[in-house]
Amino acid sequence: MFSKKKSKWFSSFVVLCVPLFFSSGGCAIKSGVTMVQMEKAYQQYNTVENRKAQFEWAMAESYMQKSKEEYASSEFEDAEVLAKKSIEWMKKAETSAKIIEEE
Repeated sequence: MFSKKKSKWFSSFVVLCVPLFFSSGGCAIKSGVTMVQMEKAYQQYNTVENRKAQFEWAMAESYMQKSKEEYASSEFEDAEVLAKKSIEWMKKAETSAKIIEEE
């Protein structure tokens, strides 16, 4: 079916291009999962009590907004990092809100 020369070229093509194909989509999928986790965390942590920690909550929302912007512009790695930061700030807001309630 293939001559040895064409077969060698085809195998080289497959070896080089297939990993690139899968790795380029992998970032989008991985960051997409993180974006979904961020949205779920937002639904969980978006309470009146947590919003009392105004600085922490503002940071969480800022990171969330920026991660959505980066994801929309196909900057998947940046979007993933920002989404994780947003989740961290949501958790900090919850901790700070508990401290505020104790005072």
